[in-house]
Amino acid sequence: MSFSACTIRLCTMKPAFQPPLQTRALFTLLTGLALAGLPFLFHLPIWIGILFLILLAVDALRLHNKQQPIPKLLLILAAAAGLAIILIQFHTLFGLGAGSALLLIMLGFKTLEIRTHRDAMLTLFLGYFVVITGFLFSQSLQFLPYLLVTAFVLTVALHQLNDFNGQQPLQQHLRSALLMFALAIPVMLVLFVVFPRLSSPLWALPQANQTRTGISDSMAPGDISQLLQSSAPAFRVSFKNNQPPEKALRYWRGPVLSQFDGSRWSKTNYRNIKEATSLKVTGVLQQYTLTLEPHHRRWIFALDMPASTTQGTKLSAEYELLSQTPVRESRRFQLSSATQYKLDNNLDAQQLRLALELPEKSAPKTRQLATQLWAESKNAADYIQKVLAYFNQQPFSYTLQPKRLSGDHTDNFLFSTQEGFCEHYASSFVVLMRAAGIPARVVTGYLGGEWNDTAKYLLIRQSDAHAWAEVWLQEQGWVRVDPTGAIAPERINNSIMEALSDTSNLPMLARFNLLNRLSLQWDTLNYYWTLWVVGYDSGRQNSLLDKLSLGLQSWGRTLITLLIGILIVALGWSLIFMLRYWSRRPDPVISSYQKLTRKLAGIGLARLPHEPPLKYAQRVIQTRPDLENTVRKIIGYYIQLRYSKESDPDQIKQLQKAVSNLKP
Repeated sequence: MSFSACTIRLCTMKPAFQPPLQTRALFTLLTGLALAGLPFLFHLPIWIGILFLILLAVDALRLHNKQQPIPKLLLILAAAAGLAIILIQFHTLFGLGAGSALLLIMLGFKTLEIRTHRDAMLTLFLGYFVVITGFLFSQSLQFLPYLLVTAFVLTVALHQLNDFNGQQPLQQHLRSALLMFALAIPVMLVLFVVFPRLSSPLWALPQANQTRTGISDSMAPGDISQLLQSSAPAFRVSFKNNQPPEKALRYWRGPVLSQFDGSRWSKTNYRNIKEATSLKVTGVLQQYTLTLEPHHRRWIFALDMPASTTQGTKLSAEYELLSQTPVRESRRFQLSSATQYKLDNNLDAQQLRLALELPEKSAPKTRQLATQLWAESKNAADYIQKVLAYFNQQPFSYTLQPKRLSGDHTDNFLFSTQEGFCEHYASSFVVLMRAAGIPARVVTGYLGGEWNDTAKYLLIRQSDAHAWAEVWLQEQGWVRVDPTGAIAPERINNSIMEALSDTSNLPMLARFNLLNRLSLQWDTLNYYWTLWVVGYDSGRQNSLLDKLSLGLQSWGRTLITLLIGILIVALGWSLIFMLRYWSRRPDPVISSYQKLTRKLAGIGLARLPHEPPLKYAQRVIQTRPDLENTVRKIIGYYIQLRYSKESDPDQIKQLQKAVSNLKP
């Protein structure tokens, strides 16, 4: 027979042994797959998650009714239909969203064709892959326990699938899965620390239809106040020497808005990039590390005013600090800022035009008020004070639920509703400035922050979103003016809670002190999770390995790291096996036999080393014939229980009772 013929015959031969499929193992597998697929309901079109769960439910119903697997032709047609629907939805099969949807739907169809042990194992390993895929969508700490539970359920299914006789109880499978997890932890820790890191994590892959959170590139009445409904963290800042600036200086600069259409402010197309050369620092620089949560935009909310750039960042013409790529994952930036400064003493013609532009025939009443106040003013600085005094003296109110604006928004706000939030006051103030010929613009970002004394960082939430104004004055350049301070100075110097008379619309964390303290402790855990796990990139890895290698050369660093890894794994496994040994319950059969030998040793009939039970019993009976019946009974129970495949609980009780009743 030729070699090729032998090869064909070997490849087509059926395996000699096909392990049986246990129904309970398949139900556990379907449970694990359902848990793995549930999170995708929040990240993919909802019909994909629902279809996946329906496919699992159909398979569970098939197993319950002990029906045969669905014919392959029908499955192929159904899978092709699913593939077509994904193409219609995403217009591609590549990318994070389309690829995850394809994986989920095909896995659902795969469960319907499980016929052999091999099919079940392949489906199980695909389930593990789906669990890993979940991290591409969310790396939050609160998501980790759910994924661990899901992986644990799949591991229980793994043990059940390999229990071919199906005789082991569920408790045994649970213990085996826990042991496997425990043994994997030391290896996981070592690999996490020393395995080479990618320069950019996989979860930074661009996604279609990303949900953008936080400050946007435009602002209209109501935009900022909507963000106050969210207590989600925007970023965290740790300062050199743990000394943050005073509360009134905690302005975190974001998008600068110069274009106005009468209701909405937006960014301009003026995008010349320049170095920080027109900023004159007049005070002490603040050195700090900013950990920015993903918001899928490019803004880095530096402390006003950013004094320099760092690797991967640049400054726009409006002094916005920008990342060269969208912030799709938590990122850390080493920054410096000046809270006392002079910026742009000279404006070019294009900047001046943009900073004075107003829609034609807009805000006629506002323009009339500007003319009146300007006529009463000595100069631009005096005019600014008169506008702020107007806000302070008129019956304006600071509220999260202002009346809806109609007609000309600026006139309607200043002369009719007189209710608003920071964006209302910043917008109307800039219009009043421009109407008087003073260059001005709106700046959005965040104000304040809450100091976490446990981890020594400042937490800025989405609810700290804020808008203020910048005006340009001769010999001074761009100067920050916050008109909110004229109506609600508590917002600048303290918190939003003290500035609002009605706090019912604020998040619960802001209204209840106990919840806020618990939230800060949870955020501390999130901070360290982000710092040492999600943010453990190639740079942090190299820095840590350099410290571990104590300044050795590359080969020495590798050797030291390897030895430390082996030591951690060895210690971890040793600890696990010791705990398992100490927690192991003694065998009741052996314990009863040992109790018998101790009693007999007390009358001078100690068991000899390596003496079998029957010979020991014969020697005892020769010396003490009166114990013959009891000893034979006990030894009979012991041999039967010790060497049989299954133990009878009743016989174990009879053995224990007989040994206890023996009184030699």
